[in-house]
Amino acid sequence: TSEGTGVSESDVIVLEDGWAIQDVITPEEVGAIMGATMTYFPEAGSAAQDGRPEAGYTQESVEGSKVYVAVDVDGGEEELEIIKGYAVEGSLEEISGLGDKAYALTYEDGDVGVILVRGEAFIRIDWPSDVYGSNAAGLGSELANLLMSKMYE
Repeated sequence: TSEGTGVSESDVIVLEDGWAIQDVITPEEVGAIMGATMTYFPEAGSAAQDGRPEAGYTQESVEGSKVYVAVDVDGGEEELEIIKGYAVEGSLEEISGLGDKAYALTYEDGDVGVILVRGEAFIRIDWPSDVYGSNAAGLGSELANLLMSKMYE
């Protein structure tokens, strides 16, 4: 563990401070998982310089096709609990082996995705189920593992 933090070395983000999601995972990588040709879509709320990067990946010709990816490097459990509250009742499904704690969920608007904590970081990935299907645990785990493979060694 890192001195005094209680966080395992494997849970320390290896990217430079201020890293952006679009510099870490490409539209091609997201598209390979989602089964579509994707392009990067900037997120107005992204605050990469403050440790809260966000990015979107979308199909140019498909309305409402955005895959949303967000990280809060210090959000951890607190952020996880907040977002769990947005899940449609009965839709929260724990996923084992993904980060320290992870859930698949369905949101009120019909979007599906995964939320997870690894070390101090909170990760959220979601997408419209009518475009990509509702396999939140499967697709979400693939996307989250792709992102974490770049964030951690």
